Amino acid sequence: MELSSIRAPRGIRLSPYKRGFVWHVDIRRGSTERCRVSTRETTAGGAMLFIEHLAARISKGFDPFERVAPQRSLAAHVAEWLERQTKRLDPATMESYRSAARALVVELGDKLPEHVTRAHARDLVALNRTNAAGYKRSRKTLGNHIAIWHAFFADWIDLARDETTALRANPFDRPSRLLDAGAPEPRRRLQEDEDGEPKPFSREQSERIRNAASLAGATVQCAILLGLHAGLRNSEVLGLRVCDVDLEQGLIRVRQRLSRGKIGPVKSARSRRDVPMTKSLETALRTLLASSQSESEARPTCSPVFGSVSRPQEGGLTRSGPKIGVALRCS
Repeated sequence: MELSSIRAPRGIRLSPYKRGFVWHVDIRRGSTERCRVSTRETTAGGAMLFIEHLAARISKGFDPFERVAPQRSLAAHVAEWLERQTKRLDPATMESYRSAARALVVELGDKLPEHVTRAHARDLVALNRTNAAGYKRSRKTLGNHIAIWHAFFADWIDLARDETTALRANPFDRPSRLLDAGAPEPRRRLQEDEDGEPKPFSREQSERIRNAASLAGATVQCAILLGLHAGLRNSEVLGLRVCDVDLEQGLIRVRQRLSRGKIGPVKSARSRRDVPMTKSLETALRTLLASSQSESEARPTCSPVFGSVSRPQEGGLTRSGPKIGVALRCS
């Protein structure tokens, strides 16, 4: 199979040819300048992708006939890159570019660009989470630094003179992962023991929660007890139906949940379970169901225990949180 020649910008002609099993490119400009480059590809499709990439680099300013002095450090490349950016960016933006470039040069300036790895990128991000004064940088500021570092390496890869580095991966790819790597973990909402396992409430803490919930009304008290004594999730509490409560056998059958305003199956197969009631929970459920039946005698047997199924119902327990929190602080 033969491939046709491609005309690149600035009067350069790219002519692919095959020698042995590998495709090469004959690069000519006029009748005086000529060089050859190996694509390191054995298929015609791979060779055409290489030639198209080479033509794109030539359109950005790459001169395939120019030879660059070897062993140029990253600091020298950054200085040249900043000079190019000065022509197209406003002074305020350039100040951010210079700040990010200084941080890059301080840590990696003596290295060659092709030797910078993903590990170097992670270390650089970790070292720049705080500024020179020791104050923590905001997520937005650090994200801007990572974006600038990524832009520098992207331009360097596109304009690289050495063919072996032209298709390298950018060490600052996937900036969100770099931004989150090494960041402090958010505070855990559950109490944990020394092994990191969730720590159950003590008897004294449970008693304080029950006393505080009783001040928020019978409905909230019953919902709190379902989570405290039966281990139901918030969505399972709101999805509980009257027919799921078996007062005769003292069981609660968890079969569905209310999530994002919609009734659906429980979270997993293990979440479908029968939970025994404690005496205080049974008493609270009897009281709640008796009061709801007296208010509406025609209530269906499989209607929700905690009212109609609607999106605002999901925030019911959250809105009662301040009452319980105040009671716990005062007790």
